Amino acid sequence: MSRARAASRARAASRALQCSRTRPNHPVAIVGYSFGAAVAAAVAPRHAELAGVALVAPPLARIEPGRFAPLERFGSRLLVVAGTNDEICPADALGRLTATLPRATVHLIEGANHFFFGKLYPLGEAVSAWARLLI
Repeated sequence: MSRARAASRARAASRALQCSRTRPNHPVAIVGYSFGAAVAAAVAPRHAELAGVALVAPPLARIEPGRFAPLERFGSRLLVVAGTNDEICPADALGRLTATLPRATVHLIEGANHFFFGKLYPLGEAVSAWARLLI
């Protein structure tokens, strides 16, 4: 994803989050998949009202894990989900990310690749369990 496209997506996500402020008694979280996780990570630190942030298969083979460091303020309300066979979110880079974000909730899905083929149910279960904790 180009920087211009990422910036455009980040602006769109910020506008959507600003709209969510009209419903202050409803928790709002931001979730991003792959490069969408990078967009979510760029937007989330500017929105203190967020109940949580979920990064699904962040593209750590292409983005330095240290760029996610501002998410540390979300602590356990930060979810990182990745597959154990994900070539775009490799285990070594995921290890560096979790060292940067030690309080994050990390969920590995055994045998899943970057697209979670055949593993969508465990992915949904992981995200649903995390979201229930935010309510």
